[in-house]
Amino acid sequence: MNAHHSEFPILRFEKVTIINVDIIQSVARAIWEVTYRDIISQQQMDYMLDKMYSTDKILQEIEKGFHWEVASIDQDVVGYLDYVMEPDQRVFLSKIYLRPEVQKKGIGQSLLNRVIEFSKRNGGLAVYLTVNKDNAKAISFYERNGFVTVDAVVAEIGNGYVMDDYIMQLDL
Repeated sequence: MNAHHSEFPILRFEKVTIINVDIIQSVARAIWEVTYRDIISQQQMDYMLDKMYSTDKILQEIEKGFHWEVASIDQDVVGYLDYVMEPDQRVFLSKIYLRPEVQKKGIGQSLLNRVIEFSKRNGGLAVYLTVNKDNAKAISFYERNGFVTVDAVVAEIGNGYVMDDYIMQLDL
């Protein structure tokens, strides 16, 4: 194998189905433990993971047209995406997560580019997402990619918890 190939490993995307949905759940937990440990409480993290990543919730989203995908390099799951084209021709990027140990290698860029390309191919006008107001690393990544903050929202998610987010959008 030449040096060039090992520097740029091949990123593969696999659709999430009933067969492999459990992969998302374990990877999500591992990523969230690091991403959110200084942002939200462990109790809120557990609550949100159980609510947002239940098998039923993921399969319901897939039925509604959401694209849940696992990203892998050499059979090793490094991240995942969850996105959907909405009736207003904007793509809602619900989830884009990458394992911390593979960040800053251009892989997150590849995940984001996949969603942007999907949007363009399907006549999308914009890609938008919500990001925790305290997640400076993610906000900086989106800003570098041309996203702008278009709103701020505090959403009740049950159990006394809220999601305190910016809505960021990239017009295409």
